[in-house]
Amino acid sequence: MFENEQERASAVAKLEWRPSAATYASLFGGWFYQDEQEVRHEHLAISNQSIRPENQTENTGDWTQGRIEAGYVYQPEETTTTAITGRLTHDFSEDNAIDLTASFSSAEVDIVRNMSKFLPAMSEDTTFSYDQSSGNPLLTFVNPDLSNDPSISSNSYIRERYQDIKQDLIYLDGAWMHNYEEDDRGFGYKLGGSFVNRSHSFDREYIEGDVFNTDGCTEADITNCPLVTFDQYVEDPTFSTTDPNVRFFLVDDAALRADWIAQGKPQTTDRTDNSINTDYEIDETIYAFYAQAAYQTDRLKVHAGLRYDKTEADVDLYIRDVRLPSDPDSAQFVPAKRSYEYDFLLPSIIASYEATDDVLLRAAYTRTIGRPNFEYIKRGEAYSAPDDTDPSDPRISISRGNPDLKPLVSDNFDISAEYYFDNGGSLISIAGFYKDVDDLIYIVTAEIPDFEYEGNLYTATVNQPVNATGASVYGVEFGLRKDFADLLPAPFDGFVFDANATWIGSEFTYINAEGDERDPGGWVNQPELMLNAQLSYEYGPFGAKIAYSWVDEYLSNILADSGDVYDVYAQPNGVIDMQARYELTDRITILGEVQNVTEEKLEFNRRFPTGDLLSGNTQRGRVVWLGVNFQY
Repeated sequence: MFENEQERASAVAKLEWRPSAATYASLFGGWFYQDEQEVRHEHLAISNQSIRPENQTENTGDWTQGRIEAGYVYQPEETTTTAITGRLTHDFSEDNAIDLTASFSSAEVDIVRNMSKFLPAMSEDTTFSYDQSSGNPLLTFVNPDLSNDPSISSNSYIRERYQDIKQDLIYLDGAWMHNYEEDDRGFGYKLGGSFVNRSHSFDREYIEGDVFNTDGCTEADITNCPLVTFDQYVEDPTFSTTDPNVRFFLVDDAALRADWIAQGKPQTTDRTDNSINTDYEIDETIYAFYAQAAYQTDRLKVHAGLRYDKTEADVDLYIRDVRLPSDPDSAQFVPAKRSYEYDFLLPSIIASYEATDDVLLRAAYTRTIGRPNFEYIKRGEAYSAPDDTDPSDPRISISRGNPDLKPLVSDNFDISAEYYFDNGGSLISIAGFYKDVDDLIYIVTAEIPDFEYEGNLYTATVNQPVNATGASVYGVEFGLRKDFADLLPAPFDGFVFDANATWIGSEFTYINAEGDERDPGGWVNQPELMLNAQLSYEYGPFGAKIAYSWVDEYLSNILADSGDVYDVYAQPNGVIDMQARYELTDRITILGEVQNVTEEKLEFNRRFPTGDLLSGNTQRGRVVWLGVNFQY
């Protein structure tokens, strides 16, 4: 069960200066703020999976040992962005002009993760049976009274984790243009260059401990006292579960954390390695030079260009040296530096032709690159908290970077036809596209048995980004826009209907950690069919729209090395959104928005030989925004 609240605020200002018809200058500044507060209460029914369920059928079974774990997670996230952009254009003559742009932006994200958990011993007295014949697991506990007793659960951990992410961006661009404006005719060209510098840093602080019952305890070291129990930290109210006789108890984390602070935050787990193993600083600079040529008539427009793009970057991070002593764990991490660079020639040609006054044809070829996420490039490793739920198969998750990751390179082919009617207010369109992608970036998941971590052996699940040998994506999109201005009388003539349908096919070869190949049936997170429809209305100072979007099933996560068994698929999903605005004056507008009106959830199924079974679902809830826009 979780609650999520979001607040957004922004302020923008723009100054414009035109000393003459030939010169224009502007200065734009913006400040953007978002604060998200999420609280998650956990009620986890955990079984001892090392013991096979008894009385097992296709959909039912009885676990020999089990327990309920009660947890709490508080996840506030604050994002602040400041940006300023200046632009200067000057026409030296009717055909020649310069266009200069400079901008600076700074963004910071502060993330807190406060977590706590209580759990009892794994027992036959707190176990349960399951029935998943309905598609959702229904649990029945063998001893509801004992499962409802919070005094049998002791504090498992209390955690504090702080993450600070910062990025500064400098962008400069300058171009000389000859006969290159939209309304120019004949041949023209544009010559220019750009400079981009990004400084990106990530810093984490992580501590973990326990809260102890000091009543009657005379130990000099507080960590030798008994742990506090859940009955001291139950927060009202309680909620129902799938077993009508077992309640969902909430953890009063505020009271638990206050006692932890009062005890001096005793730390019982060494998290110093987690505080340093993901820290990094990246300084990336991108230089580009480009030349573009244009030929324009009243009906035909052709733009061809060539761009040279060079990227240089330095990465400062920490790498574990297992030869060093590990007390504390962070002592094994030493500073390291990595540098990388690459360059590309990126051609393009884009053409449009007005076959008639109502028909517009377009075609394009472009080559583009997609740079790896900064998180992917860093060399370090991030370890999850070990999972000892099943003593016979303890597990740990590891996320690894890949310093040898290459940018993806895509050759893109696009073609479209548009037919306009209702005096240009309505249209029907069809478009096709094909992208041939080299070095597509995806995540490889591998299991390593007997992985040693902090002196213990685990089955490690390792996730690491890699490049595919080849991939492609292609599709067709149909679009419709109907303006009712010439069809309906006032005030109904303000309605406009928009809709599009997109079919997408994709291919890539998945290579696992051992080098074995298989076809997963398409790209991850790429549905084959997407539908969108929107009805909007404008009348005087009032405007509103309602939109519906639907996506088909798609591959969400590749878990198996061979075949599609155990892969996870997101299920078809449709969402309704609504927006409205009213202009009180020329400068003040009231805005309202409702996202996911019907509170649709995201559901994921795991593929098994006998059919799909539920892997998980996420309740996204309904989001309501209210705002005021002021212009001066």
